[in-house]
Amino acid sequence: MRTAVLALALAGCDYSGDWLFPNIYDDLPAVVHLTPEGGEDFVPVDLVDPEDIPGAVIYAEVGAALSVEPGGVTATFVGNGGEVCVWMDPETAYWSASVAEKPADDFAQKFAYPDNTFDDGDLDLEVGQSLFYNGTPGVQMGSFAVNYQDSLGQLITVSQGLCGPSNPDLFGTPGALAGRGTAESCSVQTEVGISYTIALETFSTPLDDDRLGFGLLIANGSCDELQALAGTGDNLTAECLIQGESVLPTEYRQGPAGPWFGQVSAPAWEGVTAFESAFCDADRNMKSFCDEEFDAHEEAGAPCEWTQVLNAESRCYCGDIRNDPNAF
Repeated sequence: MRTAVLALALAGCDYSGDWLFPNIYDDLPAVVHLTPEGGEDFVPVDLVDPEDIPGAVIYAEVGAALSVEPGGVTATFVGNGGEVCVWMDPETAYWSASVAEKPADDFAQKFAYPDNTFDDGDLDLEVGQSLFYNGTPGVQMGSFAVNYQDSLGQLITVSQGLCGPSNPDLFGTPGALAGRGTAESCSVQTEVGISYTIALETFSTPLDDDRLGFGLLIANGSCDELQALAGTGDNLTAECLIQGESVLPTEYRQGPAGPWFGQVSAPAWEGVTAFESAFCDADRNMKSFCDEEFDAHEEAGAPCEWTQVLNAESRCYCGDIRNDPNAF
């Protein structure tokens, strides 16, 4: 009798678990290799003015994988004997809402509103000489690990990566992964004529559509010099060094697939630049931006959707205020 009841219960269960798996797109692979127009290796750009930055950014997308193999993006450049900064920013911007009744400082008060956690992704940046990279660009991601056997017969693994994901987090904690939606950077002292590989390993894709847009900048000089030029000298304002990296999915745009070279040519979600500007503006409270966003969607009759992208009009960058214990 118990067996029959159990069989009936299972037969009536309509639970597939599909929500646990990412969306897979024919036009968007999980492993991508970027190349410049008409070439194989990118050439680090010279930036002398902040207005030069938007035109030098490389924009692209990467999809999610249905396997345990990591996905991600690779690109190569040739060393010129100087220092080169590799700067990467995945979509979009993420924060943990402050739930203190009376925030102790302006920084906490700035984020007293929940973020839309479904539109953010994360790539982890590593750079090293191409000689040591053990992945297959465009096919399989790898690392800069090299194995050798010591005199005692022990197998030793040593990383030949020149820098990795060890940037401070949003609050300046050293040695932390940069985190969801947060820019990562790497300064490399190059050798003339040596090929270098940039490896961006996918840690997570946005839960709303599993299409992870990002911006990549390869510039001569150190990353400290780049930030000084851009006026983005801390971990918060670093979000504004590259803007518009949240790329519109194919169903909402026309034109060729990426990569796109320069911010003007990249098809970004409407409003993403305004959102990023508010996020990295130390004098702007995100609550005011989020209130304005909510009111605009209510007036247009397109309430915010977070868990999935239903249409371009209902996509919101701020989260659901009902998930916040504070009452505004």
